[in-house]
Amino acid sequence: MTADEKTQRDAGSIPTDHIGKVFLVLRHGLLECLVCGELFTRDTAPEHAEVDCYPSIEFCLLESPHGGNDVT
Repeated sequence: MTADEKTQRDAGSIPTDHIGKVFLVLRHGLLECLVCGELFTRDTAPEHAEVDCYPSIEFCLLESPHGGNDVT
């Protein structure tokens, strides 16, 4: 089967899901994981894509019932 025949055969079909991570390219060779925010090189990003990571917990300012702001 040629590439053109495969393209015609698959036209209109839904490809199977591919699970992975999305990286933002910050500059040449430096990528940021959009899940956890860590920075990786092009060499280390594929390895990180295979492990579980989680969003970092950011501190936020909440209104205190006693006035002022509490950091939680």
